[in-house]
Amino acid sequence: MTGNPSGTQTLLLTGATTGTFTNRVSHGSTIGLAVLTSPAGKTCSLNSPASVNVTGATNVTVNCTVNAYTVGGMVGGVNNVILTMSTSDVVANGQSTGPLAIGPYQFLFTVPSGSTYTIAAISPPGYSCTVQNGYGGITTANGNVANADVNCVSTGGGGGGGGGFTPGTVNGQVTNNGPDSRTILVENGANQVGVTVGSNA
Repeated sequence: MTGNPSGTQTLLLTGATTGTFTNRVSHGSTIGLAVLTSPAGKTCSLNSPASVNVTGATNVTVNCTVNAYTVGGMVGGVNNVILTMSTSDVVANGQSTGPLAIGPYQFLFTVPSGSTYTIAAISPPGYSCTVQNGYGGITTANGNVANADVNCVSTGGGGGGGGGFTPGTVNGQVTNNGPDSRTILVENGANQVGVTVGSNA
């Protein structure tokens, strides 16, 4: 608080509590109020104007909210990856994405500072996807998470029973020389679709 004749005063508030500035202020004086520092992981503000005209006992409320940050990254290698995120925060916990295209992604709900998160990938058929930086803690110092990147590589086949998929071609068409049916991913413009190829064995 600043103003005459009070000079500059500082009041430390800890937790949900009340406090009173030591120096009295003359009736009709104008004082300036400001939050100097906020607790780690939070942002605090006043519910009153920065300048107050004192005409009696003046009550000011300080509101503090937990900082929250976005979590996301890049998907590479294949479309239709689905991600789930578990967090220690009840509201943000259990989020999942729809099928994601190659490129940037971001979970819908932010995660509060002080929480931890874990991201898991559900891979499309024929691919194995891993999440780089898929576990960590949310802090005000680090801010938004933008490097939880998803890397997907082909496993050489899709659904079906045991045995390997041995591709071949007949008259320019894909054939399966393995012992059972297999599903492969075929590019269809910007998307990929699963196509079942019966065994020729």
